[in-house]
Amino acid sequence: MRKAPGSEHGLEYALDNGAWTAYAGQPVAVGNGTHQLRYRATDNAGNVETAKALTLNVATCTTTVTGLHNGPLTANGVVCLTGATINGPISVRDGAVLIATGSSIRGPVFASAALRVTLVDDNVHGPVSVSGTTGGVTIIGTVVTGPVSLTDNKGTVVVSTNTINGPLFCTGNSPAPTDNGTANTVHGPAAGQCAGL
Repeated sequence: MRKAPGSEHGLEYALDNGAWTAYAGQPVAVGNGTHQLRYRATDNAGNVETAKALTLNVATCTTTVTGLHNGPLTANGVVCLTGATINGPISVRDGAVLIATGSSIRGPVFASAALRVTLVDDNVHGPVSVSGTTGGVTIIGTVVTGPVSLTDNKGTVVVSTNTINGPLFCTGNSPAPTDNGTANTVHGPAAGQCAGL
């Protein structure tokens, strides 16, 4: 939920049935369970877009990383990165969950047959490859320096307000990925199901 340069005056969000709050660029803390996150943008002329909504299923973290981690990281269970710096690749195992918010990842992110992968307001210095998830993929407000490939994922796939410095390719996802009406900036070709994102 980062504003695109020069295109929006501000972003607001509302969690569950709460009041609209100005988004200040920091991760929004939510408790375990299922939550509804509504968001909308206002342009420089004061026009407010129709609110969009995401359903967030927040799992209890079995492992939480908040500081510096040097070397490879393998996600088993539910791994949460909060403001972490990961100097190495991340591999998400079968049935595992990766939830990264406000983190810097200096290496590739690879997931195959994971339950879920969520990247929100992160910086990833390397490719992102997610395939065969059964609970969906969320990539929002993230800067990726490298290609992004999303293939054969089941469940909701959201790719929104990201800056991708490389190609974006999506195929075989069911349903097709969406940007929820808030486009990405892609410095490279966008192809397959992500051609319009």
